[in-house]
Amino acid sequence: MTDGGGGRCFPGGHASSAFAFLALTPVWLTAADPAHRRLGRQLVWAIVITGILFGTAQTLRGAHYPSHTAWTAWLCWVGAWAWFTAYQAINKCRGR
Repeated sequence: MTDGGGGRCFPGGHASSAFAFLALTPVWLTAADPAHRRLGRQLVWAIVITGILFGTAQTLRGAHYPSHTAWTAWLCWVGAWAWFTAYQAINKCRGR
């Protein structure tokens, strides 16, 4: 059994270990306080840079194509916003 290297594995597991933390950012990015929004933007940049570094390491190793890292970032970002939007809708229905 192989490890899926040589560009045959998708999405990028190492990159997703960083990009998964994007799920923490919508709360800060949508906050009323400008300081919290600034913190959210800083977190996004730190997470994206870390994910790119992880993805680049795997690309240089030959395990992923750069597009795998980009798609992984997109999937994590969309997933984070989908869950955040669903959470807000549920809380709105409950009157919170």
